[in-house]
Amino acid sequence: MHVSAVFQNVIISYSVAEPNTGYMADWVKTIVELSRDNPRGVASIIVIDGSAKPPSEEIRADIKRAIAQAGPHLRGLAQVVEGTGFGAAAKRSALSVITLVARFPFPIKIFSTRREAAFWVKEMLSDPSLGKRYEGLRAEDIVHACDAVCSPSNLA
Repeated sequence: MHVSAVFQNVIISYSVAEPNTGYMADWVKTIVELSRDNPRGVASIIVIDGSAKPPSEEIRADIKRAIAQAGPHLRGLAQVVEGTGFGAAAKRSALSVITLVARFPFPIKIFSTRREAAFWVKEMLSDPSLGKRYEGLRAEDIVHACDAVCSPSNLA
């Protein structure tokens, strides 16, 4: 199950299961459309529930392709693997290695909390060359948007 929403110039997604190609195509399409209104300042936060199983090799390849397609439109991608303990830490570590090897043309960072991800995304979108248009984007507002998207009621 997946839920996505747009908050200003940030697309926020929440996954409790392996993504499918349709979901990833929609994610790319949303980023491309959002970038038309925000040509130099779109970011994404993908929150992965701690109980989600790692994606299959086939889906990993699809994920890499989707991220590469969205790449020209992104200033940054934050991935949050929720949960505590060894299992969650191992997932974050594996995801870090995968993204490091892939060498995408924009920053990707792995986090354990939505809050850390939101503050990092705010920094990625805080380039002074983006102009006054983005001054109103606050990290706390991104945190609240993430919390709303990741609400259990959205998965019912």
